[in-house]
Order: sequence, then C-alpha cells, then structure tokens
Amino acid sequence: MKRRFSLSARHRLGGTAMIATLLVLALAASIILLADALEKKHALRIDLSFNNATSQGEQTQRVLNELNSDVHIYALFTPGQEDRSLIGLLERYAAASPHITYSIENLLQNPTLIQNISSSLNDGDVTSDCLIIHGKQADRTRILNGADYIAHSYDQETGSYYVSGLTYEQSVTEAIAYVTADALPTIQVLTGHGELDETSTAAMEKLLTDYNFSLRRVDLSRAETLIPEEPLMILSPQKDITPEQVALIDDFVRAGGALFITVDFNASTQTPQLDALYRSYGFERKAGLVVAEPAEVESYYNSPAMLMPYMEAVDATAGLVSAKQTTLILAGAAAFEMPASNPQLTTQVILKSGNVYLRDMSDGADDITKQPNDETGVFPLAILSERVFDDGTRSKAFIIGNSSVFTDSWLYQNTYSAEFLLSIIGYLNPGEPIRIQIAPKDAIRPPMRVERLWLNQLVLVLLPGLVALAGIYVTVSRKRL
Repeated sequence: MKRRFSLSARHRLGGTAMIATLLVLALAASIILLADALEKKHALRIDLSFNNATSQGEQTQRVLNELNSDVHIYALFTPGQEDRSLIGLLERYAAASPHITYSIENLLQNPTLIQNISSSLNDGDVTSDCLIIHGKQADRTRILNGADYIAHSYDQETGSYYVSGLTYEQSVTEAIAYVTADALPTIQVLTGHGELDETSTAAMEKLLTDYNFSLRRVDLSRAETLIPEEPLMILSPQKDITPEQVALIDDFVRAGGALFITVDFNASTQTPQLDALYRSYGFERKAGLVVAEPAEVESYYNSPAMLMPYMEAVDATAGLVSAKQTTLILAGAAAFEMPASNPQLTTQVILKSGNVYLRDMSDGADDITKQPNDETGVFPLAILSERVFDDGTRSKAFIIGNSSVFTDSWLYQNTYSAEFLLSIIGYLNPGEPIRIQIAPKDAIRPPMRVERLWLNQLVLVLLPGLVALAGIYVTVSRKRL
C-alpha cells in the first residue's frame, strides 16, 4: 500500500509539472500573439534600417490626421517578390489612422480584383507589382509602381540622370491626399476641331494627373460649358471654331479665364476665328517651319529642325532659369511675330530661337534646305500675355509654336519639358495643386568615412605600433619565465 501511494505521488508531481509547462507555453504564446497584434495595430516595431524607409514624417501625420473618409490600399505583388519596406510602411499608415486599411493581393489568383475596386480604374495601368490607392467616398484611385518610388537627379558633369533617393513616403502620402480631396484643380481641354486626341496627349495627361490635376474635355458644339476658374487648353486645332463658339470663349476670358494654346508649323491657315482669338492676346503666327542655321549648333539637337530654344527669365520661368532647368527640344516648330505694344496687353517672350530661317513647306517637299526667299532672323517661339478688360478683369494666355514638347514622353525624361509645363500651368493659376514635399530617403547605404585625413594616418601608424608593443610584451614575459 505504501508503494502504491509513492507511485501515485510521483504521477501527481509529473502531471502538475506538465500542466504548469503547458500553462507557461500557452501564456507565452498568448503574450506573443498579443504583442504581435499590438505591434500591427500600433506599428510599434522600431525602424532600424539605415534610411528609415518605413518611418513617417510630420507632413504625413498631418495628412492622416485630417482624413475624414476611408482609403484602402491594395498591395499587388508577385509571390516571393514582396517589397518588405513598402509593406512595413503600409503597416504604419494603417496604425496611424483608422481611415487607412491595406491588403496584400495576388493579381494572378484574383484577376477580377480590378473590376471590383473602382469603375474609374484603367486596367492598362495596373501591373502585378503595384499599389492601388482607392478613396471610397470620392471613388478616386491612384496607381503607384516602382518608378514612383525612385527620385532621379541630373549630373551636369556626365550629362545623365542617376538614382538619388527613395520616395515611398511622398508618393503614398500624396496619393492618399489625392484620392480623398474634396475637389481637384482642373484643366479644361477643348475638343471638336481636330485638336490632339487622347492618344496624342497621353503622356501629358499622365504627368498632370501624377501631379494631382484633373482634366476635363469640353465640346462646345454639344453645349458643354466653360468654367472661368479652370484654364482652357487649345491643343493644335486643325479646324476653325464657329462664331457662336467665339462668343462662348469670349465670355470665358472676360470672366478671367486663362488660355493654354499650342500650334504647329503645319496647322491649317484657314482658321480666321482662331487667328482673331490669338491676335486679341497679341499672338500672330508666322508661316513656315523654323530651321536653325547650321552654324548655330547650340540652338538645335541632331537636326536643325529640332530646336533648342533660349528661355527668358520672366515671372513664369524665373525659377527654371535660376535652377538651370532650361533645356527644351521643339521638334518642328512655328514662330510668331514680335508682339506689338498695346496698353491693354502685357506680353512676354519666354522662348526665342537663335538665328533661323522660316522654310516654306507649302510645296510639300521634304527638303528643309534654306531657300532664297526664306525669312531669316530671331523669332519668338513661345509667348505669355495678360489681357486687361475695361472692368479690370485680367485674363492670361500662353501660346507655343510646337506641341511635341508637351506630348513626347522621351522629352519628359530627357529634358525639362515637365518642369516647363508645370511652371506655365502654375502661372495660369488653376488652383493650388496637391503637392507634398518630403525629402527622399537614401537609396544606397552611405559608406563609413573619416573626414579628417590626419586621423586616418594616425590609425594606420597606431595599429601596427600596438601590435609591435604587444609582441614585445609577450616576448619579455616569456624570457622572465
């Protein structure tokens, strides 16, 4: 009996130990799960990366604090190629605001995802590795891919661009501000007269959309209205406007509306109504293709017909000139008369040619060689004008004798066309764009450097010296033994 009692006691002790072990394991697992949940909810993990890629600044916190509508971020990744820094950043956004949620998606496993997000989403912009930021209240979306997270700078010495930083935070924060904005600065685009179509203006529209502008096409023949607070783009029309449309545009500009006009050297000359509109701002087209004199090598790129104009420092371009962002290429340009003096107009030439001639292309020939009757000189290629009406209302206008400077994506990447376009839009004042300036994070881990040369030399001398002293000490110690 005594032995059975002893075995039973050991069993009880073993069972107690096992139960205690299981309770400790359960408690540890609960603590881990609770800590993990709290970490995800409040983004408690410390960012120890060298560039603090997942950290947020004051501007981001301000945007998140002001949110009053929900935003969901769809993070699309190819399995095995997830961007951990980006996911870490999204965790912090979700923790910082109850209006932000995110999910990690696989487009291959969920091909109907795009249709379920928003009716305004363009399928062609979505890739298997991108972010889709969707503002539910406004039903507005912004798509970000790898190119949106990289900042480039121009190296004057090598003449090339290089990766200068990572812009995860700026891109995501701007996108959130964009999809939740009550209203966006809008630009109107005139249609119905053979203007550049959406395919031709795709690069320009993407740039303006990326900078948080909204574009709205207006067809006056369908009784669509012009809003004076929104600039009107007239992009290289091939047909004239009607007298009724002239009256609508006149009402628009007399209410303070601004005009953004492009014309090309091959534009129709049978547009008296448009020409009268241009003249009301001091713009007078000249016939012919502008061709640089062959000796003027600094004023063209590859071909004398691809002009590199000289930019004047006026209100709209002073920032570009001071930053030396003046390189533009006009592939096939028209010129204008020098604006005449007019008390109701203030005109400024902002782009001018070097020494050129105007090649008459009406004969249909491809030869741009200078002909005896071609007009020569230095001509305006782009002009700004401000028109004052009797009641004191002011209307601004811009005209340029080339459209490719704003429609060619290669030019956006290799010249300052984007900066030029945004400066002109800013001058015409369509409203304050959504632009958040957040410094890019370092893209490459900075090397460890010792700034003082004498310290480098001292270290190089001390290290072998200390080794020699240690060797002498060991040798002497052994001899004493």
